[in-house]
Amino acid sequence: MTPDPSHGRSPRGPVVEMRGASKTYPNGVRALDAIDLQVRDGDFTTLLGPSGCGKSTLLRMMGGLTSPTAGNVALWPMRVAHGERGQRPHAARVIRSDGDSPTLAFVFQHPTLMPWASVERNVRLPLDLARNQDDVPAKLEAALSLVALRDFARVYPRELSGGMQMRVSIARALITEPRLLLMDEPFGALDEITRNRLDRDISELWARRSLTVVFVTHSIYEAVFLSTRVLVMSARPGRITGELEITEPHPRTDAFRTSERFARLCQRLSAMLADASGDSVETHARRG
Repeated sequence: MTPDPSHGRSPRGPVVEMRGASKTYPNGVRALDAIDLQVRDGDFTTLLGPSGCGKSTLLRMMGGLTSPTAGNVALWPMRVAHGERGQRPHAARVIRSDGDSPTLAFVFQHPTLMPWASVERNVRLPLDLARNQDDVPAKLEAALSLVALRDFARVYPRELSGGMQMRVSIARALITEPRLLLMDEPFGALDEITRNRLDRDISELWARRSLTVVFVTHSIYEAVFLSTRVLVMSARPGRITGELEITEPHPRTDAFRTSERFARLCQRLSAMLADASGDSVETHARRG
């Protein structure tokens, strides 16, 4: 078993820090209340909550795809400061903390692949857009190997199953060798067997690559299986109402899913979600 990358590692501070970050859309909908949180280096942090609670909005703010209405979001070594509500955001400024330039990558709910391009062309897209041609063949082979798709490099997306298409999307994210991986409910549209298999794959990848991952889901079972830390969110306007640390070693196997420990953690998260939304525990257990 691959050691848990969080063990024996000296702390290097937060990877993401949000202070008073809120989001109100132009139509007046308040998606997120003021959010204060830190994502720790090396953690697998999951955002768990009901549909429409702002999980995806929160993730997109971390990735710089949308700006908070108020508050600020800081990434190492980049800090993006925002003015008070109604003001235009200030320009991003870079703070070098370790002489390195860490990268982040985003995996969306759907694979969003180019149907006219082969798997290898889809995976290498971030390098092509950045005009980075250094060691492309080696990076491409490494990314495809990580998701077990080396034999499908010349295949087109239409020839792949939904699960394999999502693997291509993950390989495309990993080819830039990110230190922060943001995943917006990537397996929600897949059948349960495929979803469980990809959950195992992501658990192994996280452990092997010492990634920091922020993962969005509305599944209690998926959150417990994957995470070192689960943040529970309330219904809109979204806010963080609870936190659960999960200390089971990684990578996790199907045996963990059938253990008493797994069941107890799921029950605890169900109760936390019920408290956050006002629903009964039984309602959240059925939603899973």
